[in-house]
Amino acid sequence: MRKKSAFHKRANIRWVRFVLTTALVRVVPSLKRRLNFPTLGISATDAASQVIENQVVPVSFAPTSVQRDNVLAPASLNDTGDARHNIAGTTILHSQVAVLEGCVVAGHTQIILRAKDMVAIGYKRFVPNWNYAKARQLKPVAAGPGLHAVLGGGRHYYHFFANELLPLIAYLNRWHPSGEPLKLIVAPRLPDYQQEILAALMKAWPEISLVELARNEVLTGARLLWVFQIHANYDWMPVNRQSADSLVAMLAQNAGASDECARETPCLLYVSRRDAKTRAMKDEIEVEAMLHGLGFVTFVPGLASFRDQVAAFQGAEIVVAVHGAGLTNLLFC
Repeated sequence: MRKKSAFHKRANIRWVRFVLTTALVRVVPSLKRRLNFPTLGISATDAASQVIENQVVPVSFAPTSVQRDNVLAPASLNDTGDARHNIAGTTILHSQVAVLEGCVVAGHTQIILRAKDMVAIGYKRFVPNWNYAKARQLKPVAAGPGLHAVLGGGRHYYHFFANELLPLIAYLNRWHPSGEPLKLIVAPRLPDYQQEILAALMKAWPEISLVELARNEVLTGARLLWVFQIHANYDWMPVNRQSADSLVAMLAQNAGASDECARETPCLLYVSRRDAKTRAMKDEIEVEAMLHGLGFVTFVPGLASFRDQVAAFQGAEIVVAVHGAGLTNLLFC
C-alpha cells in the first residue's frame, strides 16, 4: 500500500500533455492567457488586497509507545507534504483568510488565477503541476457584485471537508459580517453529499447563495474570499473537536442529520474499500471473516448515502479500516 512511484505518476498521457504544453507556452507566452495555463504559483496572502488571517501554528499530541510504533511509524511511509513528523505526533497548521482582487476563476480546474499574468493562487508559492495547469480556452463570464468564494469544485470527499467546508464554516463563525451576501462558486452537477451539505449551509446562513461555473467558463471581475487550512503533513486532517462539533450541529439543525449517536447502527464497524480502484486490501475476504466473527459489520461508504455514512460513524464504537477518504467520516464519531 505504498505511494505511487515518481515513474508511475508520470507514465501517462496527462503528464506528457502537460510537459509539451508547458514548453509551448514558454515559447509563445501569449498562449498562457488564451489557454488559462499557469506556469507559476504564488501564495494567496502575497497576492491579497486584504489579509484577515495568516497563521502557522504547531500542532501536537502525545502518542503512547504503542500508537507510535504500530500506527504513526508505519503510516509515515505514506506521508506527504512539507513536514513529515507523524512519528513524533507533531505537525504544523497553516490557516489563511484573505480577500483577492483582480483575479479569475477557471471552471475546468476551479483554481484562482491572477488576471494580469495568469499566475495561480495557492496557500504557498508553488509550481503548478498537471492537476493545476490544464490547457483550455474558456468563455469569459462576468461576476456580479459582492464577495465570492470558490467551494465545491473539488469532488474528493476528504478535500471538500478538510480544505473547503470546515475552513469556510470557521470563517463564517468568526469573521463574516452578519447579513453580508456571500456567493459560493460551485461546479454544475455536484455530488449528492455536497448538494445536501450546501443546502444545509444556506439554511444556516441565508446570506449565502450559489453561482455555478461550467468547465468551459472563466469567471472574471469577482471580489474573491480565500479561505484555506492545511497541515504541513498533508495526511493530517486540519480539524479539531470544536470544528467537527460545529459541523455536526449545523447538519443536525439544517439537514435533519442527528447529532446524537445512532443507536440502530452497528457499534463495531469494518469500513471496506472494495469499490475503490486503489489501496484495496489483498486478503480482505479473510480479514472480513475474522472481523465478522468478532461482531463487526461491513460498511462500504461509497455505496451509502451521506446520511447513512453519518449515522454509521456516529454509532460506531470501534472502526477498522484501510486509509482512505471514507475515514473523513471520523468527524461524526
